[in-house]
Amino acid sequence: MKQLSHLMLALPLLMSFVFAEKLAIVTKSSGEVLLMKADSLDYSPNITMGTILEANDKIKVGADGYAVLVLFDDKSQVKLRPNTELALNVTEDVMGQKFIVQLDYGKVLSRYKGGPEMGFQVQTPTSVASVKGTEFWTLSDPNGTDRVVVTEGFVNVENNVSGAITTAQAG
Repeated sequence: MKQLSHLMLALPLLMSFVFAEKLAIVTKSSGEVLLMKADSLDYSPNITMGTILEANDKIKVGADGYAVLVLFDDKSQVKLRPNTELALNVTEDVMGQKFIVQLDYGKVLSRYKGGPEMGFQVQTPTSVASVKGTEFWTLSDPNGTDRVVVTEGFVNVENNVSGAITTAQAG
């Protein structure tokens, strides 16, 4: 009976690993591209095309690497340039789902293809870029300097320190 109660207590934790939310797939990679699964403390060796990425997985791209991710929900793309580290996540509230790229440092090109029912954000240590358009670069230096370059549409950029929000547009 005691073993059964231990199993019942552990079941929700075990199920969270079994049913981890699949967010994206790696469609291209070259050079050093490392993956730290959400339930791990170590990066695995180079990931390859076809690798499935789940919520809270972390990717680190080396100086000679790059990777392209495609989101399962709407086929949006996230391109990671050399010397980039990020984590993937998704949240849900009354407004719907929001895909989140938590960019620690580096450069990513985001091609958002989803509609208004699904949000898309790139969060850095100093800012948050929320989609109002379709394509934008986010560059984050380890020293805390961020740049957002919009190539199509509009993006709201919020400073995490001051709370100031600015809308950047293509052009």
